[in-house]
Amino acid sequence: MPSTSPSCTADRPSGGVPWSGDTGGGTGHGLGGLPEARLNLLRTLDLPASNRDPLSEFAEQFVAALTDCTLAPSRVQTGWDVALRDGAKVQVRYLANTSGGGWVNEHLVRRIADVDWYALVIIEDFGVSGVAMFPCTGLAVVAFALGKRHGDTENTLQFTRLNWLAIRGEPDRFRALGVRVLLPPWCTPNRTS
Repeated sequence: MPSTSPSCTADRPSGGVPWSGDTGGGTGHGLGGLPEARLNLLRTLDLPASNRDPLSEFAEQFVAALTDCTLAPSRVQTGWDVALRDGAKVQVRYLANTSGGGWVNEHLVRRIADVDWYALVIIEDFGVSGVAMFPCTGLAVVAFALGKRHGDTENTLQFTRLNWLAIRGEPDRFRALGVRVLLPPWCTPNRTS
């Protein structure tokens, strides 16, 4: 009788994490130390426990701190994640890659109804390289400046490593097009209470 639990070693490099079986912590979930590592990351970042992706949680908190905005009342609501002081709504996403060579991951920036800004936190080698905040109603101008040739640039921007290098290399050029380019060294607004 064939096994009902998923287990495959043929496509996994040696030393990979098995898909089934108890690999640590007595959980029996087949995730090894991943659950504890995820919780440790949230604790290290001083974020509350969550079942969400910890880098998503981090990205939202990071953008909120950099821009002195308010987090959405619900961490899982659709549409927007933070609100600027002027009431503008911001959708926050992250893009994680290694810094050398080509990126494995790319990102589709998209216009979202009732959202003013689309913030993309760029993470390379698990460090933040920068944040690009795109105006949701100005994507076509940015796409043109980046030399994009894909369709529907009013509503989407296919974001690649070359695009990030262009924005990071000429931040003032893209700021003039309405993009908020935030680069290290990081400095958060002074809050007075």
